[in-house]
Amino acid sequence: MFNIGCKYKGISKKLKLKKNIYMRFYLLLAGLLMSLMSHAQEEYFIIGYYMKYDLDSPLESKDVLYINKNQEKSFYQKGTLNNREGIKPREKRENEIIVNSITKADQFNYFNFKEKKLVSRIAPIESVYMVEEEIPLMNWELVDETKVIKEIELHKAVCSFRGRNYTVWYSLEYPIHIGPWKFNGLPGLAFEITEDQSNYSWTLTSIKKGMLKAFPLRYDLKRGAISLKEYAERVEYELEHMNDGFLARLPKEIEIISSESDNSRFKEYDLERKYEWENQ
Repeated sequence: MFNIGCKYKGISKKLKLKKNIYMRFYLLLAGLLMSLMSHAQEEYFIIGYYMKYDLDSPLESKDVLYINKNQEKSFYQKGTLNNREGIKPREKRENEIIVNSITKADQFNYFNFKEKKLVSRIAPIESVYMVEEEIPLMNWELVDETKVIKEIELHKAVCSFRGRNYTVWYSLEYPIHIGPWKFNGLPGLAFEITEDQSNYSWTLTSIKKGMLKAFPLRYDLKRGAISLKEYAERVEYELEHMNDGFLARLPKEIEIISSESDNSRFKEYDLERKYEWENQ
């Protein structure tokens, strides 16, 4: 009886030992999985902007700016352009036909500060372009002027960039140097940005933090990317030929009295009126 009791006790100890080993293995595996899950997601700033266009037709879009925690990368997603309700378009000039084209293409700006690259997906007319350039330098002049919006003190800065002048109101409470579109290099988060002719403006609508696995980016940034200079040349070519088909389809009884240069009109309304190499 004594030998049988000892044998059962030995088996019981072995079973307990195996059970402890399995429990430790499962706990270790669970901890590893939790660690992998936590690393799969990263904290991002998610910032909403309302953009207004005051051109021939008053337009608007609701855009979103995503910035990773260390501010090494950002992704600015342009929203769908819509006509602004209650705002009348400008009156047509004599003998003028206004053709509005609201693109549905995905447009965005992607900053990679480690690689010093900015990639933009742009649809200025009909064609869609993926454009890569070095991150543009914006020489901000900080102005000794402040104002308060919703109990947040904002500081003023001004800048000239590619043919347009901008005024920005930013907050030092949010030390975020990246803004909407191509704006960067500010001491704090941009709350309001206005172009001096009031053709364009951006207004911050929301800011929060969220956990994301990655930017909501659905495109290969390297595939088909062209330089900024090549982009400008292609757009110029597109402008020169865009009216060929349109004019050919007009009824014969319509007489073309005058035709303003599409290139000059485009440059008048484009965000980037003049590139750096054009100053040389």
